[in-house]
Amino acid sequence: MIPKKNSSAFISTPPKIKKILVLRNGLLGDTVFITAMLHRLNSTFSNAVIDVIVGKNSTEVLKEFPGIRKIIPFNFNFSATSILKQTRFFLSMSAERYDLVIVPEVNPHYTLMAKLSFPRKLAAFTSSISKICDYHIERPKQKAVLADTRLVTDWTISDEPDKARLYLSEEEISEARRVLSTHGILPGDKILFFNPGSSKQYSEKDWGIDNYAPVADHFIAAGNYKIVFNGLPRDKEDYAEMASKMKYKPVLLCGENTVPVRIMFAIISLSELVFGVDTGPIHIATAFDVPVLCLMGYMDQNDTGPYHPDVQAKVLTSSMPCSPCVHTNPKPAQWDNICRNQRPVECMKRITPEVVIKEIEEMLK
Repeated sequence: MIPKKNSSAFISTPPKIKKILVLRNGLLGDTVFITAMLHRLNSTFSNAVIDVIVGKNSTEVLKEFPGIRKIIPFNFNFSATSILKQTRFFLSMSAERYDLVIVPEVNPHYTLMAKLSFPRKLAAFTSSISKICDYHIERPKQKAVLADTRLVTDWTISDEPDKARLYLSEEEISEARRVLSTHGILPGDKILFFNPGSSKQYSEKDWGIDNYAPVADHFIAAGNYKIVFNGLPRDKEDYAEMASKMKYKPVLLCGENTVPVRIMFAIISLSELVFGVDTGPIHIATAFDVPVLCLMGYMDQNDTGPYHPDVQAKVLTSSMPCSPCVHTNPKPAQWDNICRNQRPVECMKRITPEVVIKEIEEMLK
């Protein structure tokens, strides 16, 4: 880690920082993780403009976020042709003359690309090319919101506890209420938001769509809750088959009823609780101070698990000795024998609907 006298220069002369660039590639959840950092940057460098490069499918996350001038999509893969395009792209950004570029990525590729924009100062997590950075630290092993924010905490200030945060317009909230009303959900109704899937279809994260049916039925019957299932156009048949096994009718936001991502955010903000696997909507819920119950087996809750300093953000696992194995190499023996071709994988399969119902009941109290 660079001596603190170097890091203190960032905070001791904030008026000299006029332009900041943050680079964080990834999906929805990855972008949510850096919002606590962005809040700190706004608080510390109040007169600076902030540009953010995020994954091409994540630009919607930061709309309405205060202090951000530009949200730039990262539209590149890692082919040889793409590397040349990335080089030209970052070289072209040198015209912006950024005072500070921040790269909350451990991958040295992103640090090197950021250096090509020729910033006055470069901050990144420690990697094989850390010598090109003005400031670097090891990325701590903790929940991603806190881990990403740790890169800037030595030289930024915050008037609130570090947490994910997102912002909506009144128009987006009004549109969400309108969409809900078309499905019979009115202001005052209590909503439980279920998100069974993730970006990868039939992922190792999945719990199994049929497991959600008895949970949804229970809360519609016992608690007079409205159940909203969030999905994608591809989920229409799977969700319809699941709903056909239910006693009560849920709202299925999939197929032609799939809602735009910002309206999905607004519906989450209006919910009593969000339940699902480790994916974007879980982390979006924490940014709106909505309690979450996240099922995790394959994934590591101490890395990408939900986090909130004040609101319930719980993880439910089956506690198998081989779980989590997302970062295990080589994988446990049962991965090849059982889990590789089984969905849900064994550690997710062992979480029962009865246990989930009990946990949600406790949270709703």
